[in-house]
Amino acid sequence: MTQHENMTCLDFRRAKLADPYRLSDVAREHGKDCGGCQHFAQRVDREEEQYARALAVPLPEGLNDRLVLAVRGQRRTAWQAWAMAASFVAAVGIGFSAWQITRPTLSGAPQLVSYGAPMAAIHHVLDEPEALRASEEIPVEEFQAVLAGFGARMMAPVGKVVLLKPCPGPEGQKGWHIVIDGPQGRVTLLLFPSDQVRKPMMARMNGMEAITEPGGRGYYAVVATNANAAEYFTRMLRDNIRWQI
Repeated sequence: MTQHENMTCLDFRRAKLADPYRLSDVAREHGKDCGGCQHFAQRVDREEEQYARALAVPLPEGLNDRLVLAVRGQRRTAWQAWAMAASFVAAVGIGFSAWQITRPTLSGAPQLVSYGAPMAAIHHVLDEPEALRASEEIPVEEFQAVLAGFGARMMAPVGKVVLLKPCPGPEGQKGWHIVIDGPQGRVTLLLFPSDQVRKPMMARMNGMEAITEPGGRGYYAVVATNANAAEYFTRMLRDNIRWQI
């Protein structure tokens, strides 16, 4: 048996997601012989190209200067600046409504806020409305490979994955935009490799709810148009995903 015959499809997909352009000889040989992995590799390459194009899009005129002034004047973190940019861009098309803030909730429950990671997650979903119309079922092995790269392991199914693609996140790092048909409706799961979220938080805006919690090699955000769906799916993630450090 040759070395590449010892490589499993999950091994190949983890390697492809970890470094799409520098596969080992063993992985390349596996990709040539396995039709499913070859198709997977082609899709990752297309998504990497889309991701690169997204990062190359220039900011609206004047926005960059406003952000620089805000960062210098208020000593904002890179994440706060990224969230501000998302807010400015989203405001052009949708406006702002129904921002909510309350006192902290009971220990362990997400605190309802009107800023930061949860609000940025809502803007992220609003900026990509076509993602919510996805219909192609993604093999569970691909979702498992992404989770493994993020430092997490799925212990039980959480729903049908219909979209799985890289996306730009805070601090210029690559995150994952995942759309899942869960038990109580369609939800978006965002995975970001950042330490900016240290406790559960929640935000609501324009009929959407987002919950962010630390997990894996960063944090995850659950966004849905139905509050019950967002909260139910977040509980499922706690129960069915082992978030390793």
